[in-house]
Amino acid sequence: MTIKKLFCLFVCAFLICFYKAECQTLITQLEEYYTFDETTGNVFNSVNSAVNPSSTVNATYGVAGKINTAFGYNGSSSMVTFADHANWTISATGTISISVWIYLTGENIAANGYGTIWGHQAGPQLYLKYISAGSYRLGWYTGNTEAITTALSFSLNTWYHIVMLKNSSSLTFYRNGTSVGTLTASDNTIDPPTVYIGSNTHTTPEAFNGRIDELGIWKRVLTSTEVTQLYNSGAGLAYPFGTTTSYSLTTSASPAAGGSIGLSPTGGSYASGTTVTAAATPNSGYTFSGWSGALTGTTNPGTVTMNSNNTLTATFTPVPGGADNLGNHTATQNIKMGNYWLSGDGGNEGIRVASNGYIGIFTANPTQPLTVNGKILATEVEVVSSIASDYVFEPEYELMPLTELELYLRENKHLPGIPSAAEFSEKGQNLAETDDLLLKKIEELTLYILKQEKAINEQNQKILGLQTEVDALKSLIK
Repeated sequence: MTIKKLFCLFVCAFLICFYKAECQTLITQLEEYYTFDETTGNVFNSVNSAVNPSSTVNATYGVAGKINTAFGYNGSSSMVTFADHANWTISATGTISISVWIYLTGENIAANGYGTIWGHQAGPQLYLKYISAGSYRLGWYTGNTEAITTALSFSLNTWYHIVMLKNSSSLTFYRNGTSVGTLTASDNTIDPPTVYIGSNTHTTPEAFNGRIDELGIWKRVLTSTEVTQLYNSGAGLAYPFGTTTSYSLTTSASPAAGGSIGLSPTGGSYASGTTVTAAATPNSGYTFSGWSGALTGTTNPGTVTMNSNNTLTATFTPVPGGADNLGNHTATQNIKMGNYWLSGDGGNEGIRVASNGYIGIFTANPTQPLTVNGKILATEVEVVSSIASDYVFEPEYELMPLTELELYLRENKHLPGIPSAAEFSEKGQNLAETDDLLLKKIEELTLYILKQEKAINEQNQKILGLQTEVDALKSLIK
């Protein structure tokens, strides 16, 4: 084996070992990890189910998660409750890291503005504090002190990766892999009798409205590199943090009232290479009109291969209202064919026949006898026109001298009488006029060629005459 091959093998082995070592550090002092992939019964600590405290689930199982499934919380009574556990004791000099994915489905985070992610109302508690629509703060409470960030933007129906890192004196929050604030973290020893996820038993429940997934707790401070690994460019990192890459598929309907998208397999987060079938289902009064994002066109259902994070939008259009199944607006003049309409009075149609007889294809406002909003594919197009450029061959027609033509081309970058590329782009082309202009230029080119041919012949005659005189002089000299 050559030295080059040995070197390549060494590099590959080193990279594999390095990657495994990086992932392995995420296991170090990982006390608890909850995937929330259960469909019934208790919630289990994936790190060591043998020491998992008993739990009571009053939340929705099996909603679409960041990775596989998650638990859904209704913003009022939903929660997961855990009995006491010794590992939850947090001292003033202790260190802890919490990583979690959250997804808001509504703005109403409890009456007092707090949404519990993990913890106890007396502390410790990781929570989201509502400020105003789309604006929240991340907070950590330990019974006598509160560390809370400045206002951060959070959109509905979007997954966010939240990490809280605490040592003996400071606390840092991360959102989507980026630090959003380092705060003072002086606190006391806290040993909560019960831990809640999604809400708690406070007089006014501090309830979370949305989904919570992939919750991990470490008894150490994660490094910024490990935070980046867990965020994984927005795809998340599946426990037990192996080499499988996961990607998210985020769906939406436009308008939201128009319908919904069903995914198979469900979940919203998939291993690389997974083929996902997306089916658009219109609500009453709407029809599916097309995809955008990861899919285009109107094929329904469609399939997406997950090789990156993707978004997918299904567009729905209102069905023209009326008295019968032809979708009448004011009379029997609209017929639905597939997802489009042959329409006489406007609306969402494929072909519109206006009252003046003008026909529009994919446009409701035809401005010519035939107006097409899109490409035309044909095997032959015949344009009948009275325009003719044969006047170029009339004796009185004057060609522009070539020296003037050269100067014009240098200054204008297009032929005389032919619109510039910018004019074509702005105003379009009249095929008949354009063909006539091109024919005119071909005819002028023919005249230039004939003129040059005549000049060349005259030059040849002169050269031949000179050659005859030269030959005669040569004879006299001899």
